[in-house]
Amino acid sequence: MEHIAFQQRSIEQLLEQFKKLWCTGEASREITFKAPTGSGKTFMTESFICELCRQPDWQGDVAFVWATFSDELAMQSRSKFMDYFYPNLPGRLLTVADFSAGALRRNDV
Repeated sequence: MEHIAFQQRSIEQLLEQFKKLWCTGEASREITFKAPTGSGKTFMTESFICELCRQPDWQGDVAFVWATFSDELAMQSRSKFMDYFYPNLPGRLLTVADFSAGALRRNDV
């Protein structure tokens, strides 16, 4: 899926702000990502994760936790992640059922 111009700008701004906070030790600060219904928030957030993991100046040993209000929304997001980015996923896409496998690894979602 191709990014629309405003989506690409949003992703770039999110990357810049996140890396700035991470590098200054303020990674515990909250970043709020807001966009109107239908603007592609799921796609932009997934793009942010994939692009962050590919950044040459990003070597963070982190995993990403994707929280939703229901199992249905979680599976819908997982399905979209696979549709948009497979086979170029940065890490494993896990579900709650996978937590018995042990610790999260770098770039897992």
